[in-house]
Amino acid sequence: MRVGERLQALRKRTGLSRQAFARQLGYRSASGYYRYEDPDLHPHDSLPAPLVERLRAIVGQGMPPITPEDIEGLRRRSVGNDVADPKANARAAYARLGKALADGRIEAAAAYCQVLAGEIALLRLRGGD
Repeated sequence: MRVGERLQALRKRTGLSRQAFARQLGYRSASGYYRYEDPDLHPHDSLPAPLVERLRAIVGQGMPPITPEDIEGLRRRSVGNDVADPKANARAAYARLGKALADGRIEAAAAYCQVLAGEIALLRLRGGD
């Protein structure tokens, strides 16, 4: 299954329309998000890291509930780095949250709060501190 199909399957698990899903991820319109579901517009085998970070906002939603591993499966892995580092990702999300707040970008700040929550959930699942 291509990455766009897997992304669409996750969205459908949440029961949200493209528009509602895109808004939850911090997009202003569905078109900014939808291109990743369309294999003609996004023929790649993985999603860009910023989108994967935004997708952490849906962890725990859907039936069955979406897991951090479901989201990580959409990210391109670096050679020799098969395991995502949730501590580093949490630190990066925290830094981006601070910058978004300082810049007055409230929607982006909300999205980074959700990303941070997803990373914390991943840390707990992996037994991190």
